[in-house]
Amino acid sequence: MNEIKVIVSGHGGFASGIQAALSLLIKVPENWQFIDFTTGMSDQELHQEFVQALGAAPFEETVFFTDLAGGTPYNVAATLAADVAQLQVVAGCNLASLMETMFQTFGNAHQLANALISTSHASIKRFDPNAPVSRNADSDDGI
Repeated sequence: MNEIKVIVSGHGGFASGIQAALSLLIKVPENWQFIDFTTGMSDQELHQEFVQALGAAPFEETVFFTDLAGGTPYNVAATLAADVAQLQVVAGCNLASLMETMFQTFGNAHQLANALISTSHASIKRFDPNAPVSRNADSDDGI
């Protein structure tokens, strides 16, 4: 597990949904935080939540992962990261990429951000009904 802080945020229950899904599959590291941007919440309130999540060490290596590039969580995180090289902002990744990066070690937030993007691309699949099916006995009870 890496020591780079990760803050997941998005519209509605996006962050708490990601947290719930990850918790079903693996143990979520303590340095990962989940902040929902809910109805009626202002961008200033979200900014305060982010500042609070960054804590006493706002220049610690941190990756903000948001649901949608250009959305309020992304824009607020980008404002914080604009002048701080240790803060990275990534949008549009998926559950598989978040889970996979938990088991890797990165030297800095920039490396983790790049891994999230490349892993997301690699994990996107389309079902092909004509592809040969292999049955794995270990998958009988799901993931």
